[in-house]
Amino acid sequence: MVRINLNYKPLDEALFARYASNYLPPDLLDEQFELKTDSGWIVTNDSKTIGFIWGRDALRDDKKTRYVLRLEVNKAYRNLGIGSELLKKYEADSTDSDRKQLVFSVIENEESHDAALKVAKRNGWGKPEIGAYCYRTTIEKFFESVPWAEKHREYRYQQYLFPWKELTSAERNQLKDEEGPDSWRDEPDPASPLVFGRDFEPNTSLGVRIDGEIVGWMINGLYGADTVLYGSYFVRRPYRNAGMAISLLLEALKRQREAEIPNCIWFAQKSNPEAKRLYDKILAPCILSRNRVYSVKKVLHDS
Repeated sequence: MVRINLNYKPLDEALFARYASNYLPPDLLDEQFELKTDSGWIVTNDSKTIGFIWGRDALRDDKKTRYVLRLEVNKAYRNLGIGSELLKKYEADSTDSDRKQLVFSVIENEESHDAALKVAKRNGWGKPEIGAYCYRTTIEKFFESVPWAEKHREYRYQQYLFPWKELTSAERNQLKDEEGPDSWRDEPDPASPLVFGRDFEPNTSLGVRIDGEIVGWMINGLYGADTVLYGSYFVRRPYRNAGMAISLLLEALKRQREAEIPNCIWFAQKSNPEAKRLYDKILAPCILSRNRVYSVKKVLHDS
């Protein structure tokens, strides 16, 4: 029988680095505890760390939202109410008047997927809803399985592609401030060109510049040390259905292979059916897994 002598402490930068980071999956290993936006709790049994909850504040639809990035309890200590207690403490810390809701997302079939959803349900969170779809493959599998991705193939718009790291300050500011009917902000699921800030993956992040205008982009990040997260792609309306998205994707994948980064991951939001159709079509021959991403929410207050 497991001996229980629990001690809960607010998570801070030192505790995160010393204890909690040991529990992180590969996609979060490079993450740091951000003092301005992050918070959480850690629990020990005697002197042994057995679990933690960690989250981050962000704006969602111009509303301050707190996201649970990780809720983890050691397998030997599950079903003892520890996950619920961590979640309750986190909720109690999240009741600022300007914070509207909590959001927790989990990927289907990950190790803690079922346990996390059960804890959320027991604590009065909303019904799990499919928010996105997660696709995984390897760069080797892609080029082995996709017949149109020949090594030396030339494709439309290739001459207009440029590394995103070469985006000028003036172009960045223009994209940041742009509005209007052809703006990226006008899309149902906006693909922000600033999604990774300046921490985008430099080898595979690309833009399309035609006649001095930025008309498309594919901006990626790292999902752990060995995986490229294909994060934000956008093509302006006059250039859609003309092969630009395919050109961006193929060039990014080729550059990923040259950079010797072995794995790939995509998230297609349910609210963006065009992205889902694109990935279902292109990745069908090489996909290693396609899992639903569930989100559960808890509204803190409406006003």
